Amino acid sequence: MLDTDRGEFTRDGFLILRELVPRERLSSLRASYDVLTERQKQALCSKSDSGPKSQWETNAQPRIVSTETLVDHETSNAVEVWVSDPVLAVAQALLASPNVGVSAMQVLCNPSFEAGPAKWHRDIHPIDMGPMQLQQEAVIENGPTYIQFNIPLYDDEVLWVVPGSHARLNTTSENERLNGNARIPLPGGVPVKLRAGDGVVYNNHLLHWGSNYTAETKRRTLHGGYTIFPSWEDIGFSNVLSDKSCGLFESWRDRTRQLKDATESCLRAVHQDDQSAYRSGLEFLQPRIGPAGVLQLTIWLCKAAMHVYLLKSVRVEDVSNEIFQKATVSHPISLNWGPGFAERFSVVESDAIWQKFRKLDQLLRTANGTDYVPGYQSGPIPYFIESIDDRFCFSELFST
Repeated sequence: MLDTDRGEFTRDGFLILRELVPRERLSSLRASYDVLTERQKQALCSKSDSGPKSQWETNAQPRIVSTETLVDHETSNAVEVWVSDPVLAVAQALLASPNVGVSAMQVLCNPSFEAGPAKWHRDIHPIDMGPMQLQQEAVIENGPTYIQFNIPLYDDEVLWVVPGSHARLNTTSENERLNGNARIPLPGGVPVKLRAGDGVVYNNHLLHWGSNYTAETKRRTLHGGYTIFPSWEDIGFSNVLSDKSCGLFESWRDRTRQLKDATESCLRAVHQDDQSAYRSGLEFLQPRIGPAGVLQLTIWLCKAAMHVYLLKSVRVEDVSNEIFQKATVSHPISLNWGPGFAERFSVVESDAIWQKFRKLDQLLRTANGTDYVPGYQSGPIPYFIESIDDRFCFSELFST
């Protein structure tokens, strides 16, 4: 049993887990992932519109995006590793709820050319996830709702992190460095040195860096996450898994339906001015939620209301393409269930719900038009990136 130090994770924002995958399993996993990598290359090549080179060959960090879409009986261990007892146990120990599920199963590979370093960043896009400060407060108050893993099948020192940065905003000196050259080491940054089979689990709020993407070193690093908001509908691939693993995906499929129903119930409660039903819905989404968590979920529900409105309305006001694009894709870890979720509402309902949330959306917007802070998955946007308006309060959704 791995020693999962939740206190260390809370303090530093990451944990290194030695031999998360037993060494005797590495050979078979490497073989399976080599097969899946070739399948992914072929799939990208057939879809490529970039000329003689495929999307795989031109990508600085090529990856298998959805392992589950490529597996068969011979390569099923590529999914089984994600739901193995050590990985699942770590997620259950660190997340804010006992209802956890795997959210993504990717593989990071080496490029076919010398791509060099990436940029330091946090895995946060504030345009649809809200200000960083509140997200950090919600994690401190309630625990994380999502965590990421890197598990290399070959020794890997690509990832660097700034310990503790997950729980604070960027410093002035960090912003100066990030605005100058975001592809060099940051003060306080440290390499995460992993041997084959080790793992690192980290908070996605953490400032981190892909220090060097090189063709010289073979890379097969499992990259994915666990969340209290799993999203699984098509689990046809599970027929190649063990009965235990198949049962897990079936439970996550059922949980997905329940979470979508609860999200719908919250939006309808706002429409009906039913504050009690709204709080009950939040409690289902994240049990024992505190005040900061209530505000964070309310922001995500505000974004969900906007997405539904943008997809359903025939008279949408002028919005940027970046905002509209967020409505056309799913991001379940922030309660964005994708375009299919909008079909639960009529045009009239979507408009009425959005009118309720519009006031809160205005409080998330900057007064001078745009905000920009380096180190986020965002350029200048019309929303606050780090701080939140003190007037933002979920009770504003309901008539008094």
